[in-house]
Amino acid sequence: MQESYYFRIDERQNAFDSLQKTAEFLGKVKDDEFYWKWTMIALHNALYGSMVLALQATNPPATVKDEKKSEQIRKRKKKDPTLEIDDDYLIGFYDAYKRIQQPDPMNQNLGSKFACIIPEWEEYSKKPEYKNRISFFSPDLNTSITHLNNYIRNQFLHYYPVSISYGKGGFVEIIAQIVPLIRFLLLECGNVRIDSDEEGKSIANNLNIIDDLIRDIGHTYKN
Repeated sequence: MQESYYFRIDERQNAFDSLQKTAEFLGKVKDDEFYWKWTMIALHNALYGSMVLALQATNPPATVKDEKKSEQIRKRKKKDPTLEIDDDYLIGFYDAYKRIQQPDPMNQNLGSKFACIIPEWEEYSKKPEYKNRISFFSPDLNTSITHLNNYIRNQFLHYYPVSISYGKGGFVEIIAQIVPLIRFLLLECGNVRIDSDEEGKSIANNLNIIDDLIRDIGHTYKN
């Protein structure tokens, strides 16, 4: 069979593949420590992709499109028709992070749940209408997500010339805290379409592999 000329990918495949790559790369860090870099990049992509999937529902332009930036792009293209830029601009990482913690953006199906991470959102727990729709996470998760996005992923992808050291135990802690949120978004919040039992088992298996690896690796880097 002739190989296809095109490489095709969609937002679901992107998120699921990033999760699989997180598990794969994490399994190689003992043999090659540079896989820590790829593990953290893949983890960030898996988290961002999972947030987008949980928010997009059946009408992505209405839920995950950054209208302000999209309009700016349209204006630029109007001034310069030669620009080859997609009009649709995805909401940023922190915008998505904020929205998964709000009941309205996450209220897409009967039984949909939203995440409660930042302490201020605990106000929702006092409102009866949200009682069965909240999943609580440790406030420490907020710190881990900030470190992953601002100090790890951004440095690795946009490498400023510098010699820098990261604590491997810190990597372990960040992964251990973020994986439950990815599990919630993909399998528990009720918003992400799973097309088959096999697909659901594959996602759960990759999450479990990461959990097992973190428990094993964590013993080496305990503070």
